[in-house]
Amino acid sequence: MRAKAWNSDAKQAFSLYSYLTIVVGLWPVFKDSLFIKFRVCTAFFHVLFAVGTAIYKLIINCGNSDDTLDAFLMIAVGIVVCTKLIILYNYRDFLWMIINSAFADWETTDEKNIKIMKTHAKTCKRMAKVYYSAGLASCISYLLNVIVFSKVADFTDDKNFNVTSRVYALPGGCIYNGSPNYFYYFIIVDQLIQLLSCCATNFGSDTMFVAVTTHICGQFEILKLKMVQVGRGPDYRRNREYLGAIIYRHKHLMKIAETLEETFNKIIFAQMLASVVLICVGGMSLLVNLKHGDLMGVIKAVGVMNFMFLQSYIYTYPSDNLGNQATGLMQALYKSHWYKLPSNLMKDILFVMMRINLPSYLTAGKFFYMTRRSYMDVIKTA
Repeated sequence: MRAKAWNSDAKQAFSLYSYLTIVVGLWPVFKDSLFIKFRVCTAFFHVLFAVGTAIYKLIINCGNSDDTLDAFLMIAVGIVVCTKLIILYNYRDFLWMIINSAFADWETTDEKNIKIMKTHAKTCKRMAKVYYSAGLASCISYLLNVIVFSKVADFTDDKNFNVTSRVYALPGGCIYNGSPNYFYYFIIVDQLIQLLSCCATNFGSDTMFVAVTTHICGQFEILKLKMVQVGRGPDYRRNREYLGAIIYRHKHLMKIAETLEETFNKIIFAQMLASVVLICVGGMSLLVNLKHGDLMGVIKAVGVMNFMFLQSYIYTYPSDNLGNQATGLMQALYKSHWYKLPSNLMKDILFVMMRINLPSYLTAGKFFYMTRRSYMDVIKTA
């Protein structure tokens, strides 16, 4: 483990998200080891196998139309999950730098700073709970539809043998019809592991992103309060030292924000692209199930679409908030007593304002900024 004993407030802020990422080996606090590699590879190859099964199901065209739509859903989700596993494992040192900085921030004894950080941590927890609830509801409705309420029928294979179509947890199970009972139970267990890998990776990585992004937002808010105090010192030396500390802190936060952008921009792009595809697939599934009067199928499709809307928003809202907090530093600096400073310190403030003017938004693959407008564009595209 790379970190010292957690501060109790830091533990309360990050422990919820660490449990899920530990399962698949993505929690960066632990040093890279053989056991970490084993967990990441196990999750990766299980999800990759699920994607391969769904692709093969589309090739041989077994199952009904609803199974086909579920296969497209599995392929899109699986590709995003594999992308998250690869990128977050390769960038675990970058993530550790961000998490370690957050741990250091929680060591403060300033009550005002702690109150601001706790407010942002509570916002993050509320978002995470809503996200987990929507995700679990979507998974439960999907499993109920494919396992409890599915219609099992017999069919005749190429050799005129009667074969019973079995129920599977994930799409593509029809390729195993006619296999022995022991193999069927093995596939069911393996599919449950695949489902667990998908859920742990998605829930863990997404909420970890929200946790670190909202924490950085809190640090920018604290910095704004400090910037307002610029120029209020009793003499030149105090003002110069205070301004130097402000500049150093701003430089550090910008570096953390850039590291976060470098780590997550490809993941955000893959997630936004998958969200558009999955919302379309969910809409098609909704129309098919409405046509056939399948109530559970309708509930499943609505659950999937609702979760994808929420998953897109959970990347958009913190990113937009981060950009707004960073650019809000300009107004905070303007409210300070800059006009009381000597001319050489005024020039330093001018350079600070020029740096603040540069956009600090997170991007999706370096293609576009993640703002609320981006979220609306995703919805309109879907």
